[in-house]
Amino acid sequence: MRLTHKTKKLRAAFFWSALMLMLAGPAGISAVQGAAATAKPATQAPQPHQEEAYRYNPEGRIDPFKPFVDLEAAAKKKAEKSRVLPQNPLQRLGIGQFRLVGVIEDNKGRRAMVQDASGKFYSLVPGSYIGLNRGRVTAILKDRVIVHERVTTDEGKIESRRQVMKLRQDEVKP
Repeated sequence: MRLTHKTKKLRAAFFWSALMLMLAGPAGISAVQGAAATAKPATQAPQPHQEEAYRYNPEGRIDPFKPFVDLEAAAKKKAEKSRVLPQNPLQRLGIGQFRLVGVIEDNKGRRAMVQDASGKFYSLVPGSYIGLNRGRVTAILKDRVIVHERVTTDEGKIESRRQVMKLRQDEVKP
């Protein structure tokens, strides 16, 4: 009679199982009896392990759920940016970086000519925006241009400041 591979495996497994039971039998029985003897009687219910409830004290700690960006300040800044007028080349430099070159007068009123540090010329009329602080030309006189700026102070207050661009005396023509 020829045994198949499967049958050989089953016989080997049975052999090893029987051998283990024979060797561990007396020790296994005594271990079970010893465990039963040391067990508490079934009439007493085991006491549940009572843990103290953990309470988080956030004092002096950073709130992990607070957003990194102040949402109100971000919304205010976004609204302020939307109100900003489109910048022209005159608003990319400070008023002090322009030089008043000349003032002309025609039937429409006075115009002023200013020059920046790179040598480019620009024409100003009353109401033109100039400077980094959204300065606005309020008046053009014979020898000067008056600009009003709204500047934010260190305290956060907005102040109106008057800047005067004067025509240099050597450039004044009678």
